[in-house]
Amino acid sequence: MKKALNSFAHYLSQSLKQNDFMRSLQVLVIEDNYTDSLLMEADLTAMGHSVCGIADNMKDALGIYLEKDPDIILIDIMLHGKKEGIAIAEKISSSSQKKQPFIFITSLMDRPTFDQAKATFPISYLTKPFNKLELEYAIELALQNKQQHNTSASDSYAAETFFIKKGNHLIKVPIMSVFYIEVEGKFSNIFCERGKFLIELPLKEVMERLQGFMFVRISRNCIVNLKEVKEIDLTEDVIILQNNTRIYMTRRYKADFLEQFKPLK
Repeated sequence: MKKALNSFAHYLSQSLKQNDFMRSLQVLVIEDNYTDSLLMEADLTAMGHSVCGIADNMKDALGIYLEKDPDIILIDIMLHGKKEGIAIAEKISSSSQKKQPFIFITSLMDRPTFDQAKATFPISYLTKPFNKLELEYAIELALQNKQQHNTSASDSYAAETFFIKKGNHLIKVPIMSVFYIEVEGKFSNIFCERGKFLIELPLKEVMERLQGFMFVRISRNCIVNLKEVKEIDLTEDVIILQNNTRIYMTRRYKADFLEQFKPLK
């Protein structure tokens, strides 16, 4: 076991030297063998990294995980003769607060155990003794996937929100909080939950920005958020929104607008 831990420390160190974003890791070790956990802590500390906690049971492991927010977790599947490591991983992977990458390190090689572990979505499953390249790649992929996930989440948030300049302030407006947008010359009026905003952007460009969202043109000068439609008066060609605003649609766009709905007769 000590040989395996030494291999772990050496190749983790080499991997970190090659990747700037992988330096100064905070590692949570979940291991029930006291001697092995101390050896791993000593090796990681010598490399300049921190073991933010060592636990040998679910209560302590989850407590450290939530408090310390480690960069990566190393989990031994068998804890005190039971597969408690898998149960801990299930809690981590189902957490709504944070989901940090984890790697199973185990001497178990049977298929049923692997299938149980796989269902918790680990970044890797390493058997003892560690394969050098496998361990190196597993560490790199764990942090790379974390970085990509954070970037994707940031991009998704930015795509669903825009900021409008008003005086010396930037006002955040979630796209789906917009009721409708109406053109006014070379400008556009945005009517939303936070009020009315005039922006220096033609309606055509606004619609391009809203591609993928549920906005439909109802006249040459207006687009409406379908989510906000409460009622349609077919006789008067009036759309009534959730806030009781009444907007007229023109005959030219009426058919296309009504195609968005499938009324029950």
